[in-house]
Amino acid sequence: MKKIKALFFYLSFYPVRTAVLGLVLILSALSEFVSLSLFVPIIEYIQQGPNIAPTNQFLEIILGVFDSIGWERSLVNLLVFALIAMFFQFAMVFFQEAITAHLFFPVRKRIRDESFNNIMDSSLSYFIDKKSGNLVNIMIERIDAVGHAINMAVHIIADVLLVVAYLFFLLLVSWQVSLMVLGVALIKHFATMFFVLRSRALGEQWLEAGNRQTSRLLENLQGVRLIKSFSRENYEKKRFAAATKEFSDTQIKYTMNQEFMRLLDNTLAPILFAVIIYISIEILRISGSFVIIYLFALMKMIPKLTKINVNRNLLSVNMANTDAVLDLLNRKNKPRIQVGEKKITDFTDKIAFDGVSFSYTGGQKVLSDLSFEVTRGERVAIVGASGSGKSTIINLLLHLYDPSGGKITVDGVDLRELAIGSWHDLIGFVDQDTFIFNDTVFNNLQYGQQDATPEDVMEAARKAHIHEDIMQLREGYDTLLGERGAKLSGGQRQRIAISRAIIKQPKILLFDEATSALDSISEDMIRRSIDEISRECTTILIAHRLSTIRNSDKIIVLENGRIVEVGNHETLMSLNGKYKEYNDYQNSGTEDLKR
Repeated sequence: MKKIKALFFYLSFYPVRTAVLGLVLILSALSEFVSLSLFVPIIEYIQQGPNIAPTNQFLEIILGVFDSIGWERSLVNLLVFALIAMFFQFAMVFFQEAITAHLFFPVRKRIRDESFNNIMDSSLSYFIDKKSGNLVNIMIERIDAVGHAINMAVHIIADVLLVVAYLFFLLLVSWQVSLMVLGVALIKHFATMFFVLRSRALGEQWLEAGNRQTSRLLENLQGVRLIKSFSRENYEKKRFAAATKEFSDTQIKYTMNQEFMRLLDNTLAPILFAVIIYISIEILRISGSFVIIYLFALMKMIPKLTKINVNRNLLSVNMANTDAVLDLLNRKNKPRIQVGEKKITDFTDKIAFDGVSFSYTGGQKVLSDLSFEVTRGERVAIVGASGSGKSTIINLLLHLYDPSGGKITVDGVDLRELAIGSWHDLIGFVDQDTFIFNDTVFNNLQYGQQDATPEDVMEAARKAHIHEDIMQLREGYDTLLGERGAKLSGGQRQRIAISRAIIKQPKILLFDEATSALDSISEDMIRRSIDEISRECTTILIAHRLSTIRNSDKIIVLENGRIVEVGNHETLMSLNGKYKEYNDYQNSGTEDLKR
């Protein structure tokens, strides 16, 4: 019932189209009934000639309609009425498919857009426990399947209405035979229920196997460099083959289940025809013309019943996707950051952390009672061993998370009261894991400021010392960079990221380990870029390598989520504390803070 409600929920996106479609389906079934009914007097005319004598109450009703409107019972008139009814029914089928297309594709687009918007509106914590492969599978395959389910549901309703029209016609021709047919249909229904229920179970298995196959493929494509560096190609081939085998085996089981149900249909149909002919002629003494028209209607109805059963199975498989899609559409079960409506247009005073604590969902505390200030124009560095909470501070400053305790203020205003878009307009951010879009250099740089001119883009590139490297590329700023910037070195990717961050001339710059995993030459170029850019704005740097932050106005030393030391390089060295320990450790030959 929940999944049926889900279908109506999706269709409620377009109520007018859904209502028109319902009307068209009803008119299509009625026109089929009328065209079929007009074949009765046509066949009688062929047998009896112009003077048709009503041999059946149903025939008498049809002839009475002709007499009431003053139409002659000629073969031409009968054929014209039958053709009009048939053409009208064909037109209704055309409109049915046209409206279904204008319902099916827009609904699928709407679901996909709203799901994507919902994901984008979720806080970063939503993605911690989510596999990207699973989300991709839901966004592409499962939403497609829900769209197909809507399409199938429409066709099932259309076929059900046609079956009702056929049944009504059959009852008017011979209610005795129709009762027998109905009994056989009920037996057939209960006989196929086993296959229908099995289809639902196999449908769930199909989805899960497909999900695992997609996740395995995505992980291998994303981690291909690691796989090759460890020579694990054969291992991954076996794992992927196991995933594809599971998917293939499930598909075979589902297909065999469908074919067994089709075999049952095909076996019952000829037996039913033989019984009907015998009973109609030998027992009920029904005229041959009525037996022919009865069998004709039955032959049209049986494929519809078979189609309904097949589509029911397919619908159950596709509807198995609704839970995952509805979960994606549900805004209530996803973490949201608290945002306000106050717009901020400038940064004039200071950023203050006041007793800030933070812990991830279900995890231990990452930051504990953190208090410090960053004054406008100041260059502040944050150092500490891995896991000390440095990147978490950046995430909180970007308002990707809300603090678990305490507050962060900007010019005296709580960050949670600010409109997040206006706050981000003041910030330029360079991450340690630089993401480059599979697009041109120009579009990657302009991403930081959508209305930036080519001159703005090149000026930002010059400041980040990447302009000359770009000009050496085959197509310069129009060069496609490949997936995740595959055509660039690590240092070039970082300088692209710096250019993207400074193109909008931010008031605040955040660097999260911008020189991690770079060679000394690339590090020196990035450090020079940071030094030049830092003169123009407030800068907060996270660093493992202390060489990049020695010129900072203030250095905050973290340990286990707490501040243990604060001061500039000279002050901290004179304290002979944690900072000096880190400095001596790196000078001894180990570059990064690993402990």
